[in-house]
Amino acid sequence: MKLNLGCGGKYQDGWVNVDSEPTENPDVCVDLTKPWPWPDSSVDEVFASHLLEHLNPGAEFFRFMQELYRVCKPGATVEIVLPHPRHDVFLNDPTHVQAVMPGTLAMFSKKFVESMDAQGAHLTPFWKRLGVDFDLGKVRYWFDPSVDQSDPELEWKSKHLSNVILEWGTTLTAVK
Repeated sequence: MKLNLGCGGKYQDGWVNVDSEPTENPDVCVDLTKPWPWPDSSVDEVFASHLLEHLNPGAEFFRFMQELYRVCKPGATVEIVLPHPRHDVFLNDPTHVQAVMPGTLAMFSKKFVESMDAQGAHLTPFWKRLGVDFDLGKVRYWFDPSVDQSDPELEWKSKHLSNVILEWGTTLTAVK
């Protein structure tokens, strides 16, 4: 089974299109902050674009991550795409309640947290506290269309200026 979570009307053929808003006409209408209707280890792939930033920090976000892990089969992939928190797309939407960055998702990875601990950088081991473990794949960034990607100062601008990176994404892999 493949889940398109928070589809928002952007349906994918061959996927179960899921949203909490009935007006989006999803295949399944589910509040993803509550227990999910799918059995343990029943999902091969998940796609979640512009969803995690809408979850309240703390308990609601953690519940989502636990349910995501629960339904994933061993080795299932979770494609995540998020607006960059220093872009107006993120800042202008009042339903965006938290910034989620690669370091946030990395704390759900046993391998990453343990490697950082070995280097003396101690991160909160959400993987351990919540009983989830996702390997974090390569992080990708998409630039605002107005950005000159041949600019020799692009790396500095990406780190220090707003409206340079439009969104970012990664693939999580369920480790079970």
